[in-house]
Amino acid sequence: MFLSTIIIRKKNIWNKICSANDWIHVAIIELQNKHNFSKNMKGNMDFVHFILTLDILSSSVEEMWRSFVYSSNKMIKYPLENSKDIFHDKKIYDKAIKSDKEYFEHIRAFFGFHSSNGNEENVLINGKTTPVRFFSSWPNQRNDDEFEVILYSNNDEAERLYGGILSIHVDDLIKYASLRYQSLKELQVQVKQFYNYIMSKSFKEVNMIKIKNDNLLSSITQLKRCANENYMGSLYKNDINNYINFLNVNLSVYSKDDTKIVLKYLDKLNKVIPISYKKALLSSDDNFNDNFQLFNNYSKFSVDNSYDIGKILEFKHGENNDIINYQLCFNELINKNLMDKYTLKLSYYELMLLIESKSYYSKIKNPNYSSKSTYDIKKIMNKLEK
Repeated sequence: MFLSTIIIRKKNIWNKICSANDWIHVAIIELQNKHNFSKNMKGNMDFVHFILTLDILSSSVEEMWRSFVYSSNKMIKYPLENSKDIFHDKKIYDKAIKSDKEYFEHIRAFFGFHSSNGNEENVLINGKTTPVRFFSSWPNQRNDDEFEVILYSNNDEAERLYGGILSIHVDDLIKYASLRYQSLKELQVQVKQFYNYIMSKSFKEVNMIKIKNDNLLSSITQLKRCANENYMGSLYKNDINNYINFLNVNLSVYSKDDTKIVLKYLDKLNKVIPISYKKALLSSDDNFNDNFQLFNNYSKFSVDNSYDIGKILEFKHGENNDIINYQLCFNELINKNLMDKYTLKLSYYELMLLIESKSYYSKIKNPNYSSKSTYDIKKIMNKLEK
């Protein structure tokens, strides 16, 4: 439930998690292939591709962590944020590194990614901080486990002080990426702990909310707020939104006969939905679908008039602006004595409530109704054969 509802402050974090997971999967498959770096230009470019794959894996793992850190309001914490377990003794020009990630990005840049367009760097030259740029040669394999490039600069003194050979061991790169990949086990632990915390907190809050028959709107609104705050906002989201809007409808807009039908439908909803929704939140699952089918009544009224009803509601909801088709569909229902002319003026939720009420009433009158095609397939085939 936690994973399926990570949409916070209008940001769909779940999509980002899916993307990170895809790229982790692709990178791991690629890294399982044996890498033999031949001592030629092809081998050098293979090494650049190897660094790219490690970067995809490492950055995807980090983005996976970042998604959960963000969505948990930092209750989940990335353990490798500023770690210096691999390159702790390294420097970037005249400065000690802040993290392994910083040094990996430094290596990544000069082994092919920004080799000829290095970023401007501030380095110390003759006691002064001076902005300079560095560039690199193509990678060269020193031995089976080590590659190197030569750093140049647009400042001769900077090149003399900080240029020259920049080397990296393949094993260190593998350790860097492996440590991040293995951190996903820790992420699983932290997510489970956070999930248990949220569920415990949610259950306590939901239990405290009483279903008040004299104020169901307040009760259901409190339950919905609690669900949104505890990562369960997607649970029967559309049905609950419809129910709240139904409760807000002023019944005086309906005719006397229609009011009776609407009241019967609302009475059924009021007896079932608040209690079912509360139980669903307490169990954090969607095993109450049968009760929520009250919002999708399958009946003779709804099935026989599904096209007209659909087009009318689409127009009222602003999903299309075909007013001619809307009027034709509405007239069809009026001519069948299924709707009165006054209903043309109803708002979307007023009309939707009335349609659902009529469908529910139709279902009660015809409990054994099943849709039958108006076409006799055998007769049609016989005609075609003749």
